[in-house]
Amino acid sequence: MWSQLKRKRFQILRQRELDGTLTDAEQAELSQMNAEIENSVPLDAATKRLSEQRKQIEAQNRALDALVQRKQALVNRLKAVIDELEVEQKAINAEFARLIDTNQLADTGANR
Repeated sequence: MWSQLKRKRFQILRQRELDGTLTDAEQAELSQMNAEIENSVPLDAATKRLSEQRKQIEAQNRALDALVQRKQALVNRLKAVIDELEVEQKAINAEFARLIDTNQLADTGANR
């Protein structure tokens, strides 16, 4: 930000420009001041915009991290369920095989 003295100098130069009494050196000084104003406004706006974008990206990253954690928890639960189902499937297959073998033995014994 400009000091009070610099703002006053800017106003004086602008008034001299309007009056048509501006020297070449003052014109150069005024041009430099105008450039400072023009460059500072977009920079401030750009800085603010970048800050807001950074905040949005950080919030999005936190949300994505939470989703990744939820997805990993789901994968872990699914693996546990699959393991449990595989154990049950093996138990069913073993029981089925035992019953088939028992029936075949019974049929073979009855036919003798």
